Amino acid sequence: MDDRRGRGGSPSLATCRKMRPMNRFAPHAFGVAIGVLWAAYVLFCGITAIFGWGSALVEALSSLYIGYGPSVLGALAGAAWGFVDGYIAGLVIAWIYNRLAK
Repeated sequence: MDDRRGRGGSPSLATCRKMRPMNRFAPHAFGVAIGVLWAAYVLFCGITAIFGWGSALVEALSSLYIGYGPSVLGALAGAAWGFVDGYIAGLVIAWIYNRLAK
């Protein structure tokens, strides 16, 4: 029996840690993913606020995102700001994770 394997024929935990390094995030890819998700959410909230749903949230976010409001043009402006905001947040989260996962 191979000495790298524990009971039951599966590799031991120590062997697995030697064989596979910790998974790491690709910061730019994670930033784009979070940016797209946040932009879609902000766009959706802006469009629904036209009909009166979630207008308090849109009003609160409009204090952060210039041009954001309950209109199609305002929702697109908010989505652009939301993408930038989400991208930066995803980039920072991935960078911190990669630093801690060493």
